[in-house]
Amino acid sequence: MRRITMTVLALLMAAGARADVAADLAAAADKLKAALPEAQQAQLILPFEQKERVRWSFFPGEHDGLRLGDCDEAAQAAMLGVARTALSASGFEKTELVRQLDDVLGAAAPDRYSAGNYYLAIWGTPGAEGAWALRWEGHHLSLNWLVKDGKVMASTPQFIGSNPANVLEGPRIGLRVQSAEEDQARALLQALSDDQRAIAIAGAEAPGDITTSMNPRVRGIDPAGIEYSALNAEQQTQLRALIQLYIDVQAEPLQAARAAALSEDALAATRFAWFGGTESGQPHYYRIQGPGYVIEYANTQNNANHIHTVWRDFENDFGRDVLEEHLAMFHGVSFLGAAL
Repeated sequence: MRRITMTVLALLMAAGARADVAADLAAAADKLKAALPEAQQAQLILPFEQKERVRWSFFPGEHDGLRLGDCDEAAQAAMLGVARTALSASGFEKTELVRQLDDVLGAAAPDRYSAGNYYLAIWGTPGAEGAWALRWEGHHLSLNWLVKDGKVMASTPQFIGSNPANVLEGPRIGLRVQSAEEDQARALLQALSDDQRAIAIAGAEAPGDITTSMNPRVRGIDPAGIEYSALNAEQQTQLRALIQLYIDVQAEPLQAARAAALSEDALAATRFAWFGGTESGQPHYYRIQGPGYVIEYANTQNNANHIHTVWRDFENDFGRDVLEEHLAMFHGVSFLGAAL
């Protein structure tokens, strides 16, 4: 069977990107800028050629850009409006719950955790022409987009985590922000036959975290786990639904671009791998790897009550080709080849 290549996948993503999301993003960014004094505008808008563009983090602490908690009420609403524009309704709700989890943690460590410690950064000038980039980031959140000539050309890395994965006490008791990411994957594992499970479970011990970490560039990982073609029809539906969970975070036009991962050719080259315990409460990890991308999920910390998830694109994280082309053409520099 013909298999889709990483380059073709990237081209499909670029072709599927729609101008209206980029135009709405630029308008939302302009609205935010207009709500800010000059000093905060300077924190928000950064030079496109900054190397920090590809240095992302999901740790608590300071990040590039403008801090949500430093803004007045109108500017906070405008900042969240930018994130809302880039995400689906369910994706925005999920990221807002992640942000609120920092207030749960902040009850014990208010100097370290706060729902106000989230940052929006824009590299370049939002508009219909040229290239610019956007990042919404804080503890357990790093969402990145690259826009060129009125089209969103990249939407990875996409990192979302939750700690606690299951809130065990306090006013938010029982909240599980990423319950579907855990429960649907375990249901797929349990639906496998013994022979299938022996292939899918690639290790008795789970990695301590996502293996791609916060590296600015990731390559293909050694194939592991069970191939999509080795699943029956019901199991294949479960795996497609699991991939769709990670697609659904993005605004609908960007979901359509990501859906290249669900094409017949892409699925033919897709594997599902599980590491660690198979019961709830045991440290575990899973990976979905297709042509050109990897999804990782890890729940190993804090007695397996602390989730990290990420979608990485091997060729197009941060819109790598667009960044290199723009920097070479307009700035006479090329740091990405060395930095990445």
